[in-house]
Amino acid sequence: MPAVPVLRRQLRNKDPNAYGFALWVTIRLRIQSAVAIRHIVPDDRESLDFLIELLRSSDPQVRLPAIFALQDLGKLAVPALPALEGYPDDENARNAVWTIKSEAGMPR
Repeated sequence: MPAVPVLRRQLRNKDPNAYGFALWVTIRLRIQSAVAIRHIVPDDRESLDFLIELLRSSDPQVRLPAIFALQDLGKLAVPALPALEGYPDDENARNAVWTIKSEAGMPR
């Protein structure tokens, strides 16, 4: 798992100019790092906490990619269900909950 330390560095890097891109590119890179870490280390809490934290952002360009990332994680995102279910009425969040529960074999 030599990729995990590099991915974790990207996940933790909060400098918006770190990669010479716009802030939204940096956020998406951090989101992709969190998803990759969760796939490699399924019980990693830091990556999941990062995605859950993004759900609380006031910026829809941050929240929506986080919702989609959790949906893409499927059953690996089960611990994030309370945050998604408590999310204000949003079709994307409902779809993410449905997908996660379906992939985890949970009642919807």
